[in-house]
Amino acid sequence: MTMRRLLVSIVFLATVLVPIAMPAPAEAAANAWPHTIVSGFSTPTGQGFWLVYADGTVESHGDAGHFGDASGLALVAPLVGGAVTPSGSGYWLVAEDGGIFAYGDAAFLGSMGGQRLDEPVFSMTPTATGAGYWLVARDGGIFSFGDAQFYGSMGGQRLDQPVTGITTSSTGRGYRMVARDGGIFSFGDVAFHGSLPGLGLSVADAVAMAPTPGNGGYWIARSDGSVHSFGNAAALSDFDSLVCDPVAALFSNPNAVGYRLVLESGRSVAFGNAPGGSAPTGGPAGDCTRTIDACRLNSPYNDEVKVGWPRSTRRLPSTGTARIAVLFVDFSDVAATTSTAQRYTDAGFPEAEAYLEGQSFGRLDVQFVPIGNWLRMSQQSWQYRINRSEDLFFPLFGYMTEAIERADPQFDFSDIDGVIVVPPASALSMNVSPAFVPNHPVWGVEADGNIIMSGFARGTDWSQNGAEVIYHELGHTLGLVDAYAYDSGFPDLHRFVGIFDPMGNLDPDSGGNEMLAWHRWQLDWIDDAQVYCVDELATPHLVSPVATQGGTDAVVVPVSATRVVVVESRRGVGVDAPLARTGALVYTVDASVASGYGPIEVAGVHGVDGPDADVLLGVGESVEVSGVSVSVTAADATGDTVLVSRP
Repeated sequence: MTMRRLLVSIVFLATVLVPIAMPAPAEAAANAWPHTIVSGFSTPTGQGFWLVYADGTVESHGDAGHFGDASGLALVAPLVGGAVTPSGSGYWLVAEDGGIFAYGDAAFLGSMGGQRLDEPVFSMTPTATGAGYWLVARDGGIFSFGDAQFYGSMGGQRLDQPVTGITTSSTGRGYRMVARDGGIFSFGDVAFHGSLPGLGLSVADAVAMAPTPGNGGYWIARSDGSVHSFGNAAALSDFDSLVCDPVAALFSNPNAVGYRLVLESGRSVAFGNAPGGSAPTGGPAGDCTRTIDACRLNSPYNDEVKVGWPRSTRRLPSTGTARIAVLFVDFSDVAATTSTAQRYTDAGFPEAEAYLEGQSFGRLDVQFVPIGNWLRMSQQSWQYRINRSEDLFFPLFGYMTEAIERADPQFDFSDIDGVIVVPPASALSMNVSPAFVPNHPVWGVEADGNIIMSGFARGTDWSQNGAEVIYHELGHTLGLVDAYAYDSGFPDLHRFVGIFDPMGNLDPDSGGNEMLAWHRWQLDWIDDAQVYCVDELATPHLVSPVATQGGTDAVVVPVSATRVVVVESRRGVGVDAPLARTGALVYTVDASVASGYGPIEVAGVHGVDGPDADVLLGVGESVEVSGVSVSVTAADATGDTVLVSRP
């Protein structure tokens, strides 16, 4: 068997995710990132500006020179930001993987490209000298290069929403970050002047922050065009952006009071003494006639597991047939005492197969292909270090690779889509079940001419929930996110979705383990015609029970370019049979939020254990979330009739 090095993004149950940033493969594909705005920044004079697009394009306006861009490169990850040098004769561009591209007189001072990141990079800011810069990741982690000093970070701390921007102090001896909820985190000598939560606002659409001249204040922009002023920042004006063309960037004039809002389409609108003058740029406002595409969120990140589109082609097929090898391994210190057939049954494979095929309404045919004998591994079980106390990157690589290698002489991998490795139930040192999702074929494992790109190592954790662990981990190989919280133990672990959906809850007796309509839509288990993308508020809509086939399975309301409100109906049928209460389930989906940090959040008041059946809306009940009010006007066996409106 020809073996290839397997580098994996590790996702495992009920513990902190350790995402793996892949080194750029030599044969990276051609640039296919969307031509959408991700950032903008002013020239030092304030008489011009640059706009940066995800695909690497840089547009120059006013006195801004064009010194090159990355549009002709085969980018491994999309661009997410940029910054100008003090002279204005160069700039840096930064990609989501931490890669840096320097143009003009900008010096390359280092990057995170090819390094392991807990969360993708989101933005950058230079030092006052231009001889250094900071990169900030979505979790608030800071990476310093050149003469940039480290003054602290939010990395490793719990954030309610991911970081969306960073600015530096006028001295260069500090920086502040803004998160999607408008929270501000200040480090070094940069002052804190207030935040959106401090104003009593509960939002999740703060997209950018820009400082005033001298850094005595700042503006925070939201995707709907509203701008909030803090410190000495003047309240200039808001802009009523369209849902189909939300605000994507904000940057200010370094010498005068003014800023420019940039929409996702590339249009920009000037306020005060804005960079580049008072004239808008780009074309007229587009037509916002709502289509299904307005509700199908595009993921701004190159993640293998996500809530947006497109679903990675490297993931397990979600329709048709998925053939998954099941390899049974034992060790000199933990020898198998049962047959492989018995272990297969005890581990819950038959129930997992039935669950996935049922949730897909028969669109996915899961075919587990178990090997008929135990494979003796070369080391003792504990030596593979498949446990919660380890960094699982290399241990998982070695373990999966050896299992496939030992099976290869007697097993045909040529038509296999994924691999699951199962030890004896008594291998207690293997107390975690990590999934792996390589992000490029070069990082797969080649066996019998087939490059294996999906699978997981079954540990002995959650032993009482055999089938549930299998279909949870296979959910990752299908591209689905973790819906529980990485930064918490019990009971906060389930604060995002509670009992709803197997990507967050493993207790089949709690009810709610029917897969969310949103996840089914991602996997093509329900059609576009079964999703109603709201084009007119204050209109009643009948939502069919998510466990039944046909009808409208979800009502979706776009609230920004990355965020929607979803309404579905839960009834005591299918896997939801144990539900203590039935009704309409309301939740938000945000494609800008990473797996394990709340990309899906159920709305409603709930206890410390997370959302349960009490959050389901009955007739006459309502909930407000992300500026959308949802109320139930009627309910019967056919589903819930819901009314969505702006409060």
